[in-house]
Amino acid sequence: MASTANPMPRRERAVRVRGSHLPQGCVALTMFITTPTMFYVMRFLLGGAEAGFFPGIILYLTYWFLAQQRGRMTSLFMTAIALSGRPINGWIMDALHTKNGWQWLLLLEGIPSIIVGIVVFLKLDGRISEAKWLTQDERDLLARNITADNVEKEDLSIGKILSSGKVWLMSLIYFSFVMGLYGVSFWLPTIIKSMGGKMRCTSACCPPFLTAQR
Repeated sequence: MASTANPMPRRERAVRVRGSHLPQGCVALTMFITTPTMFYVMRFLLGGAEAGFFPGIILYLTYWFLAQQRGRMTSLFMTAIALSGRPINGWIMDALHTKNGWQWLLLLEGIPSIIVGIVVFLKLDGRISEAKWLTQDERDLLARNITADNVEKEDLSIGKILSSGKVWLMSLIYFSFVMGLYGVSFWLPTIIKSMGGKMRCTSACCPPFLTAQR
């Protein structure tokens, strides 16, 4: 079940912006906060930037992959969550040996996001038809496959989508998934640290996430 309204150029542009990591990278400015109010404002801006990122990526994958392939592609994309920051967060703060290590952490991890974001925004192909690294025959074949895959999809109104029991069931499943995800994210480091030993907490937090994505 999906809405297949004709995509507008501005939607594709929004996907490129949200998928570029530029908004998330700009939140490196959080390193300059000095008051609780500034923290709340920057955290709100981060939430606003992240809100469109994941849906934008999922929409982008529909332009390139068949329905039967998207589950695997989404899993590979989400694997980056475990690899992106957790292994190096603690290493950066430990290496700096300063009480302001968290500020340097935001800066050092924000700068690559901004750089990659600019490259992605300028170089990422929005559609198969724009992919110059494919031959014309390859572009035509892939485009036909995507078109054929979309034939059986229905163009439903918002009212019908919200009245569907399947949508509410999937929403409940996703809500439960997110609750468990953030529960683990917030408390796993504390649990591991309480176990003692010399194991780096940030490194030990990665295996559960990597295992869950396989």
